[in-house]
Amino acid sequence: MKKRITCITLFNEESLSKIKKILLKLENYNLCKVPYLKQPYALENREEVDTLPYHFTLSYWDENNKEEAIKCFNSINMRKIDILVEDVKIKEGNENSYNMYFSFKPSNDLKEIQAQLYNMTKNEKFNPTTYTPHISIHTDKDYNKLTEMKNIIMEDFEPFTVSFDKLDLFEIYPPTKVL
Repeated sequence: MKKRITCITLFNEESLSKIKKILLKLENYNLCKVPYLKQPYALENREEVDTLPYHFTLSYWDENNKEEAIKCFNSINMRKIDILVEDVKIKEGNENSYNMYFSFKPSNDLKEIQAQLYNMTKNEKFNPTTYTPHISIHTDKDYNKLTEMKNIIMEDFEPFTVSFDKLDLFEIYPPTKVL
């Protein structure tokens, strides 16, 4: 995997507080949203470099297309979008790892933003008809650990709403804010 520039949502402070409040139950775990990667981008200190806020990833560009990324980013028509988070799930990730994440009810407003980005990038991984964004909570190679963590969260989990009206660009590996 090459270094890349990633377009993510920026949740408002109230939404971030809701997410963090739920994740307080996992205070005995070191949470990390940075995926495992192949060399030369593998990070031994993933937890230490994880500066990403909780977010949805909407698209990415190779780092050599930074100007294109900024141009696309600046042309997105944003408005406030509310998303209903409904569940916590686990899926396979990179390099024999797993990703635990918040899943949510599909949103036409979010699909519109995804479509705007997709129409500019044609990045099939983020095709809005096949890609469902999610909020990563933790990435780990230990599936049993993730299942244990998920069960802790789900003990008294209730669906909640998150909101955003801004996007941001991050250079990934390690995460660094672009703008």
